[in-house]
Amino acid sequence: MDSAAAGRTRRVALWFVIGVVAAIFLQWIQIRAIGGGLDGLLSVGQTSPMRPYIETDLGSVITVPDRGHDGQTAYLIARDPLAAGPAAAAMDHAGFRYRRILYPGLAGLGGLLGAGATLVGLAAVAALAFGLAAAATADLAIGQRANDRLALAAVINPGLWLSVQLLTVDALAIGLTLTGLALWRREKLTPAAIILALATLAKDQMLLVALSLAAWELTRSRRTRAAIIGGPAVVTLLGWSLVTSLLVDDGFAVRGNLTAPFAGIAAAARNWDAVAASDLILAVGTLALIGLAAAGAWRRRREVEAFLLVPWIALALISSNWVWDLGNNVARVYAIVLPLAALALARRGTRARLDPAPA
Repeated sequence: MDSAAAGRTRRVALWFVIGVVAAIFLQWIQIRAIGGGLDGLLSVGQTSPMRPYIETDLGSVITVPDRGHDGQTAYLIARDPLAAGPAAAAMDHAGFRYRRILYPGLAGLGGLLGAGATLVGLAAVAALAFGLAAAATADLAIGQRANDRLALAAVINPGLWLSVQLLTVDALAIGLTLTGLALWRREKLTPAAIILALATLAKDQMLLVALSLAAWELTRSRRTRAAIIGGPAVVTLLGWSLVTSLLVDDGFAVRGNLTAPFAGIAAAARNWDAVAASDLILAVGTLALIGLAAAGAWRRRREVEAFLLVPWIALALISSNWVWDLGNNVARVYAIVLPLAALALARRGTRARLDPAPA
């Protein structure tokens, strides 16, 4: 390994460590704010139908008002990844939840870990994924001859903060997706395809990145490369969605998340005066981020960055008010847009692009 490659490795590794430490700190802040131990990260709702199943496992846990958040779902799936027990019936849209199997599956080692170890696993995987997102963003920045401090687009990303604090699937999905993109940039096509396929099992929307890269390869008349980078992600997601349908039904459900262009944003905006200030800031901030992404896509309209950003912009515009109503939700859904937009806008000219050298 030459000195330049060694230096790049050290810098990427440093950002990984920074990301992991930042995630642990964010989790500690959340625990301090809610009280209790790691169980506070589950955000178990006081009125949640999942609460009895969790307390059967863990004993009395710290609860939050109303129905709680997604961490409790991740815990139950981690404990029962094949939906063999009764807890799946307590989840809203169980098929939609089980389709995103990778995060709880890893955290619970396929259901092999006990209750306490699974809880630790959920926190640990989220923290490691946060570090992976920071490291991959740094690697992409270095690869396009930009400053590796662009990794801050992951480290100070509100959507990723929320994911590691609430133990949702987003951190792992984004960490894997950015890693797959970095591997593609390094011309490691097969590993990139595998990682991007795994990312769809963390969160199905990550299929957009694999398909975007495949579309870009097709514009360069690289049909074989397009099939390699896009095919495994499509097959993996379709295959697991079918399995999910057999296990708990509705493995292909979209859960009312899509609507006519701009209708979801408009409907949500009419209610923003009634939401908490923090949610309003996150929602408006995400809307501004989509505008920034549009600027980045236009600036790189003949390059791969536009292919990566335009599908996320389109998805934001057709997302329903279920997504846009709460800033907490929409900030996590579009958290990947921040590093992608930062990379697109990082350098002037057409030379600093993500496109790898022609094969």
